[in-house]
Amino acid sequence: MIYYIQQDDQFIPVTIEDQNGQLIVRLKDQQFRIDPERITDDQYSFLVNGQSVVVERLRAAPDLVFRIDQEEFAVTVLSERQKIEREIFGQSEHAHGHGEVRAPMPGLVLRIEVQLGDAVKIGQPLLIMEAMKMENEIRAPIDGVVKEIVVAPHQAVEKEDLLIRLE
Repeated sequence: MIYYIQQDDQFIPVTIEDQNGQLIVRLKDQQFRIDPERITDDQYSFLVNGQSVVVERLRAAPDLVFRIDQEEFAVTVLSERQKIEREIFGQSEHAHGHGEVRAPMPGLVLRIEVQLGDAVKIGQPLLIMEAMKMENEIRAPIDGVVKEIVVAPHQAVEKEDLLIRLE
């Protein structure tokens, strides 16, 4: 599987292959063999090229934030689709103000995954829209409560149209 780490305006490809439970990670011209083991929900022990490393995940979305040996790191990890969206539409996180979720591109709302009053966590899917013949999950940019749903299923929207308001 290929992911991309965003660094300023550049996207660094990271390839991850599972070989019988061992991960082969390729980053730039380096290759790492990783044996992962979950300690708790947010803590992992990785045997990286034979060296033990304990990694604690502090946050998973929108950026991955983790701690190794008391040092914190934050990286933006993107799928191929997210990388293409950022290249085409820029850095917008689809949130204007704090809880205004806007359409990242013209498209069609397929279904709404939340209801008024629902508590949502950052990164949680709010609705699914179709754009460029692809289904796109529009996710919560913040933790909050669904205050207003402005669109309905099968409604066409334009780029930057307000979709959902969170508080």
